[in-house]
Amino acid sequence: MDAGTFYSSYYGDADRVFTLFDAYCWMGQMLLEESLDAAKMFYRQQIPPLHRDLFYPITISEQDYREGVYKVIRYGEDGLQYGQGLHYGIPDKGITGAIPLPAGLVDIDLCVERPVEPSVLLLKNIDFEIRGGYLILHKDIFDIFTSEGQGSDRECTFWLRSAYFDRRYIQDRLGILTRTYGYSTRNYLEFCNLIMDSVIEGTSEVRLTQILCKLFDVPCTEETEIVELVDDRSLVTDRRVYFAAKEAKFLYKAGDIVPPGTILTDAITVTSQKHLPEGRPLFLERRFLGRDYLAGLYFPNELIRVQHTADSRAERATVRFPIVGRAEDVERFWTMFHERDLSSQLSNAFAGDWVNPAEFIYETVLYPRLRIFQIEYGKTGSQRLPMANTQILRSLLPPGVLFSLQMAMPPAPEPEIGVSVSGVAGGQGVGMKPVILSPAVVLAGSASMRAC
Repeated sequence: MDAGTFYSSYYGDADRVFTLFDAYCWMGQMLLEESLDAAKMFYRQQIPPLHRDLFYPITISEQDYREGVYKVIRYGEDGLQYGQGLHYGIPDKGITGAIPLPAGLVDIDLCVERPVEPSVLLLKNIDFEIRGGYLILHKDIFDIFTSEGQGSDRECTFWLRSAYFDRRYIQDRLGILTRTYGYSTRNYLEFCNLIMDSVIEGTSEVRLTQILCKLFDVPCTEETEIVELVDDRSLVTDRRVYFAAKEAKFLYKAGDIVPPGTILTDAITVTSQKHLPEGRPLFLERRFLGRDYLAGLYFPNELIRVQHTADSRAERATVRFPIVGRAEDVERFWTMFHERDLSSQLSNAFAGDWVNPAEFIYETVLYPRLRIFQIEYGKTGSQRLPMANTQILRSLLPPGVLFSLQMAMPPAPEPEIGVSVSGVAGGQGVGMKPVILSPAVVLAGSASMRAC
């Protein structure tokens, strides 16, 4: 008689042996996943965003569950809700408790009675939800799972299947090196790796575009690919599958060949914009001009008569136009202007004895070095990163290159969309808002007008 026949036909506790064997197998699998996570830390492209525990036990006493601090007040007899997680109406006394989750736990697949051969299985968003660090079941937990003890001393233990923990793997290993921060997602991992590649191998326009797309969670090609299938939310190439936000539209159709660094949706548009919007003045912030400036400078977008002044140092007459700002800052600007002998270009911009200051500065100094990306914020992905991460682009850009981000925020009554300031849409309401150039919006490799 072999061992298999003995346990299957004669041994009375074969089910218990099988359960024990199964439990040891799961324990071995959990140890293996811990080891694999540790091994992946040595290869920055493979760092796992989250750590997964196959099973995680939760024990709660009935007294804490019903009378403790875990009670969640729900409002409205019909469970009416307003906004996200906000309830209104009359407090419902027949509520269930909320079970606090351990620190760092961000997601769960299932809740089960026991790890091996469970008889009760609860589904996320159907039988329970996760909100504010709490697990909220839609039914009384002591009616669902078995408990031990008597009276109010009863305790219930159940298991979380595939519990995902945020152990800050990406932030503590790559975020601290790249001086960025974000949620522990695959998108943030790829964002940090692109920055590391730029630092190690050098920056290119393709790589900068890919970094920007990761920042706003917009699909962008990594290599030359052929589009095979397109629908409302996804685009399939011969290499990978891309997904877009519900409000965004894919710009390519089946059969198109797209090179590396191609933005696939209308969430981000690359534009040249050689001219300023009509009537829109130009404001250069102090941080953009340089540290030796006391404040910013304002250039009107209208024809203004030029001023001819005598320059005793050069023994020749010079031309100027009015600039709004501190007197010492204006003088500092004109000193730099004439030291670089830009007077001949200013003369070419004359219309008789008139010149448009904003158009002249934009078209002569800024436009030749400017890359403009217009971003429809409402069409970006749900895993977009904080806007403060745009600052890392300044250290990646080659000297003499300007990187402009124009942000359109959704939706406002009769919005007037313009160039953004520190990630906020450029104005709405009556009147013409100035185009403001700030290091948070227009990012220069030198971070100063001295690169002009």
